[in-house]
Amino acid sequence: MNGVIKDTIVVVKIGQPVTANERAEEFNLTEGRQYTVLGYDGDILVKNDLGNEEFYSKDYFYEYQGLYSI
Repeated sequence: MNGVIKDTIVVVKIGQPVTANERAEEFNLTEGRQYTVLGYDGDILVKNDLGNEEFYSKDYFYEYQGLYSI
């Protein structure tokens, strides 16, 4: 459940909160709103604003912004 990118260890834990950034708004997430991590497979599983469980790239959450290049 951990990833190593550019000598940086990134830990994603199920149950932890993550905060959507402005780029996530077009994918049914609200900027600044916290979502609970429901799963992780390289992407983060959260329940979006429509009530659907979806996987999202870490790039859509403030906690991981800037750690990865797109």
